[in-house]
Amino acid sequence: MFPIYRRVFPFFAAFSRNEEMIKLLGWIMLGVIVIVAGFLYRYESLDPCEWLTQDLAAHAGLQPVQGLGEAAGIVMEPMECVRRWADLRIEDAENH
Repeated sequence: MFPIYRRVFPFFAAFSRNEEMIKLLGWIMLGVIVIVAGFLYRYESLDPCEWLTQDLAAHAGLQPVQGLGEAAGIVMEPMECVRRWADLRIEDAENH
């Protein structure tokens, strides 16, 4: 006897053989959610220029200031902010 979801939702019957793929996609989605939640918890923003300015302030021994990322975003492209943020994180990791 087929499970109820195969009879009620025929669309899912095609995926019944690919349950491993569905599990993998679920784990990937969970991983993405955890990573996004981590960035929101630490920086309270998903803007990479905000990450950069907060980490630069912390690197200089200052209190992180919200909103400086907008100013940095005007001067730099988002990918440049990501690259500089990653370089700063690597530099901090090497020094500590």
